[in-house]
Amino acid sequence: MYSAAKGTDEINTKEIIGQIKAYSGALFSYEKTSAHTYCVYYVGDAYFADHIFKLTEKQKLLAEWYAANLELFLYGSQFGSVSAQVSEDVLKYGNLVEKYAEKYGISNFTDVINAVMMAESGGRGADVMQASEYPYNTKYPKKPNGITNVEYSIEVGVHYLADCLKGAGCTAPNQTEKLSLALQGYNYGNGYISWAIQKYGGYTEANAQEFSRIMQKKLGWSRYGNPKYVSAVFQYLVFSGNGKWGSPFVGRNWNSVVSSEFGWRTDPLHGKKAFHEGLDIAYPKGTKINAVSGGVVTSVVFSETGYGHHIRVDCGNGVTVLYAHCSKILVTKGQSISTGQVIAEVGATGRVTGAHLHLGVLVNGKEVNPREYIGK
Repeated sequence: MYSAAKGTDEINTKEIIGQIKAYSGALFSYEKTSAHTYCVYYVGDAYFADHIFKLTEKQKLLAEWYAANLELFLYGSQFGSVSAQVSEDVLKYGNLVEKYAEKYGISNFTDVINAVMMAESGGRGADVMQASEYPYNTKYPKKPNGITNVEYSIEVGVHYLADCLKGAGCTAPNQTEKLSLALQGYNYGNGYISWAIQKYGGYTEANAQEFSRIMQKKLGWSRYGNPKYVSAVFQYLVFSGNGKWGSPFVGRNWNSVVSSEFGWRTDPLHGKKAFHEGLDIAYPKGTKINAVSGGVVTSVVFSETGYGHHIRVDCGNGVTVLYAHCSKILVTKGQSISTGQVIAEVGATGRVTGAHLHLGVLVNGKEVNPREYIGK
């Protein structure tokens, strides 16, 4: 936030410490919970952004991008591997996918290519990568489904995806922020990539919606691309961390009902841009929620505001998982739980527009993208 506010990479540590001391009364509070126990509360990063550094919306996006890159530099990716769960219609083109992935230098992205094909066509039809309108198509009409040769569609699509990955600076499938930027660029045209980097520092669902509106107005169209294309592809990808994380809804294709991704979005209640600190998965009230990781329940809160009825679980190594807006909570504070255990039921308590699970993951107190940890 300091760098975004000052417009510099140089950090004056003394100045930052001075600001924290000056605002300490507003930043921290505490309560005595027993004779020898005090709970200290931190107001949150938003206070720094709004009251100390007084960041604009653009600067807030830039600060988030700085933080993500710093975390990646210091700690590396939290992922282990990425795999795709796609249909037989897609898998039958595996040899062609591998051939052109190698040709265009993205051999480590074959699962991503399969997920893109699944999102575009399910492996059906001739233009399986929906690549007719890309610049590398020089043989067929540049209109939807214009390519009538499967292999050529795969070659053109993979070639263009390779360009998008390069433009986004994405060198591995586990770099979710850069991969998201590349995927949205594949859907919109890679002009989006340079626009998003220059204006916001990278991809968010909110700026994908903004770009769509800009292009609609410019072209006089009623719609332009799919602002939720990243979710459309991610639903077919499985991001694995240390192999111990599970699904929040065992046996269900929860990726298909994600209603809001992690990151900047238009708030559904007040219509303004706001940072969404988790993943929203929309299932009906009463749907069983499974623990994505084992750990110890550190808090159980019953509320009709904010996160509503919610649970926090300490999973060790500084990682905490939040399960929010529940209708029923089936565990108690201090209880040890295991991966896959039913711990709550979906609800619509707190600040919501409908029934869903808000799943949050925090590492050392900082919200991160839950997709970096949870499994299908």
